[in-house]
Amino acid sequence: MMRIAVLWTRLSGYLNACLRELATRPDVELLVAHETAGDDAPFHDSQFSWMATRIEYVGRPDRDALFTRTRSFAPDVLLVSGWNSREFRYVLRHLRPRPLRILCMDNQWRGTWKQGLGVIASLWYVRRLYDAAFLPGERQACFARRLGFADDRIWQGLLCPDTAPLAGAAGTTPSSHPRAFGYVGRLSAEKGIRDLLKAHEIYRRSGADPWELRVAGAGPLESEVDGHEGVILSGFVQPADIGAWLRTIDCLVVPSRFEPWGVALSEGAAAGLPIVATSACGSVPHLVHDFANGRVARTGDVGSLTECMMYVAGLSDDERSAMGRVSRGLASPYTPARWTDTVLARSARLLAERVAQ
Repeated sequence: MMRIAVLWTRLSGYLNACLRELATRPDVELLVAHETAGDDAPFHDSQFSWMATRIEYVGRPDRDALFTRTRSFAPDVLLVSGWNSREFRYVLRHLRPRPLRILCMDNQWRGTWKQGLGVIASLWYVRRLYDAAFLPGERQACFARRLGFADDRIWQGLLCPDTAPLAGAAGTTPSSHPRAFGYVGRLSAEKGIRDLLKAHEIYRRSGADPWELRVAGAGPLESEVDGHEGVILSGFVQPADIGAWLRTIDCLVVPSRFEPWGVALSEGAAAGLPIVATSACGSVPHLVHDFANGRVARTGDVGSLTECMMYVAGLSDDERSAMGRVSRGLASPYTPARWTDTVLARSARLLAERVAQ
């Protein structure tokens, strides 16, 4: 029996899929603590109701209540979202017997002064509190190494899409709907939504019969998107419906100015779509190969984003279908099943090493 406690901020549809897969494995018991959903990502709470043991909180958890519930659960493994929560750090410091403590983070190493201070502070907030790090990919692994984690204590594959709704989403045959670019995500400045609207406007002036732009999401810039010429706003799409929504587009565009990873990108790739994404997206080195399954645009450069969109729109149906097949292949390692295999196998090895010491 392996008892796993998950101390998290806000849950997402893709993490929910991974946790559900984890809960289906034999001899696994699960405790999940998480913040309630926010207005910019209003997930239906019913999708989390399957969790037999769940602690939901608003804002910040009650430290003592969280500690008491976690201690009563007696976990073998703790999966913890980041190192900024003082309530989570309290549990990590005081829980006895000490479980295997796994830091889950999506921060890319960007060499900023703030990250430099984080490396210095990691002696107190990271190295003494965590036994291993679970990360999305190599850009995050670069940061983890600076925080003091050895390569054999760095796991990759933290963020992956819920693949069930994506099966057969885009296909590799010409679509019957009007040609469309698509964006899915939070409608905020760091996501590059203004760059996308400008690029699409320039693209629309470039020739006859331009593709429309379909946008799925919610956020502070919603009013700027709504009613924009050539743009269709769908609002927030629940995880169970994302596959159907992706069937209405022919290329996913991820124009972020800041994006630690970009699960929407992996959803589009798993659905078999060509991808246009900026180099800021942490998943680009893993999931977008320029001219093979899409295009990589310069971050914050509307002209570059426009050129990449025009390139994909100018391809034949067969060429876009070939790109979609490459996308599926690149996305194939990112599944809830592999996520679960990573957690269980890596945890079992480290627990066994601890016993042997």
